[in-house]
Amino acid sequence: MADQNNAEEHDMMTSGMLQRATTPELIALRARKDDARFGVYAEWAGILLIAGVLSRVFMTYVFDACVGDWLRDGHLQLKDLWNVLMYAIPLIFIALSGGLAVAGGVYAILNSLYTKGQMFILKRKMGKLALQASREGADVRP
Repeated sequence: MADQNNAEEHDMMTSGMLQRATTPELIALRARKDDARFGVYAEWAGILLIAGVLSRVFMTYVFDACVGDWLRDGHLQLKDLWNVLMYAIPLIFIALSGGLAVAGGVYAILNSLYTKGQMFILKRKMGKLALQASREGADVRP
């Protein structure tokens, strides 16, 4: 029974060590995978920017086409409401676009710094292991 528990603990330790084992290639692969998220932020920022510009153009066109009828019929409240919406809705789209662009940029910068930090730590660890192996004549693997 004790041997079985020791075997299970050894298997758990081995799988944990494999999960923590890193190489420069794995770190770079994880960084590329995380950079794909930045692409999503950039795509949505572009989509919202286009939506803001198109809604501004469309609402200005409708306002210019209909304002004469609204003034003639005495619907000044509708003119004022449309005037506010003509500016507010496109600005909301453009603000969301800018927010996503900034969030994506910050995310990409932080991801790059984290990846560079991981590479630095790994190279330092590999250097220490190489120095130790040269002293002992052992295998050099992290």
